[in-house]
Amino acid sequence: MSSVDTADRRHRLGVDLPPPDERESLFTTAVLTGSLAVTSGFGPYWDGRHIFIGKVGSELTIEQGQDAAWISALNCLGALRDLLGSLDAIERIVRLTGWVNAGPEFTKQPAVIDGASSLLLEVLGERGQHTRAALGMASLPFNIPVELEVIAEVRNQS
Repeated sequence: MSSVDTADRRHRLGVDLPPPDERESLFTTAVLTGSLAVTSGFGPYWDGRHIFIGKVGSELTIEQGQDAAWISALNCLGALRDLLGSLDAIERIVRLTGWVNAGPEFTKQPAVIDGASSLLLEVLGERGQHTRAALGMASLPFNIPVELEVIAEVRNQS
């Protein structure tokens, strides 16, 4: 895979990552184990608040769910940047798992998680191509519409 200056790509796309998460917690936002970096679950949290609240398909539209997934993916990338020092350390995104807070009749979870997949591809190019699961849930923490987790392969740092 080709080497890409991800910060330059993000700048051209007008995509800003969140500042480092400085909240105290019982867990970390991302860990590195061998050649894999794994994020914690992230929702559409930005500037100290949840941007979207509610169930997709009843309280929120699919488009609002996609926007929530896009913001959640930004948070995942921010955690990876904080862990690795740069998104350029990512060889590729291996897996994106997305949970959608939806009622029992809603079946378009993949369309919602497309918001996150599109961001990964925009920011990382071919390195953002990934496997994926898009799952429906009866509820999510704080009634957020989307939660994401990312697993990334990290370039050999030696």
